[in-house]
Amino acid sequence: AGTVRRMFDMAATGFGVYTITKTFNEEGVPTFGRRRQWDESTIQQLLKSRIPLGEYQPKTMSGTGGKKITAGDPIPNY
Repeated sequence: AGTVRRMFDMAATGFGVYTITKTFNEEGVPTFGRRRQWDESTIQQLLKSRIPLGEYQPKTMSGTGGKKITAGDPIPNY
């Protein structure tokens, strides 16, 4: 939670995705997955997402294209 808060604080004070990514990687901030380093797309997705607000959007795989599609309404306070 602290990493996400810091990410949003940095963005709110004018830091861009590139700078946040570079800072986290230079400081060795642990990532959320198996990756060893942060990448810009992960940070951008988190900053645009409603997940940090506690909202979950269920998704399912489409039958033919293998793309994720929404499945129902978002679940608040997840």
